[in-house]
Amino acid sequence: MFLFGWRTMPKGSQGQAFRCPLLAAAAIAAAFTLPAYAGQIDEMPYIKAWAYAQAIEDYCFGDAPDERLEPAAVAQAALAGISGSSLSTIADNAAKHLRGDQNACQAAADFVARAIAELPQLDAVVAAEKAKQEAEKQSKAAEATRKGDEERASQTAVCKADIADATEREAAAAPNATGPWIGLKALVIKCAPLVQVDASDLLARLEDRIKAQ
Repeated sequence: MFLFGWRTMPKGSQGQAFRCPLLAAAAIAAAFTLPAYAGQIDEMPYIKAWAYAQAIEDYCFGDAPDERLEPAAVAQAALAGISGSSLSTIADNAAKHLRGDQNACQAAADFVARAIAELPQLDAVVAAEKAKQEAEKQSKAAEATRKGDEERASQTAVCKADIADATEREAAAAPNATGPWIGLKALVIKCAPLVQVDASDLLARLEDRIKAQ
């Protein structure tokens, strides 16, 4: 149970609340509607509930936040890619809200209580989301490995053909014949490690032809 005290509100805010009490109540209720979870981690109430639980303790004379909220908020932030600085901003905004409008304290407390009540259900969703993200990560890694293997296989096939062509061209050329020997030598040097062949004899012959030109 929360016992709410009165603290100074921003200039003009008290008068506005008194002039439109029904609108103010509706706005407060809307601000603390527990979202209908639709499969998106960022729709979960963990972070918001954690932030308001801290603000309730500071500005509404409430109990200390439920110890389950912080790890739940951290888990949601990790899955949604929310940074630590963003979490601090969310907490600061909740504090400013309740510091400036203590009429919202009870609605905030009710929201936090509902979020805590749904923790077991949402924990299962978080576990499923973690498993999904891990499976997607492994799938992407496997796909990257497959593409890498295919690319290496393609490069190896090309290099084998290039080395075979260089060998044939060098063997068929007449002594002291001019040719693209420098380029062929560079190609053989590049390809030999990939196809794992000993090209030392071919490289020596190409070097002799380069010197003879």
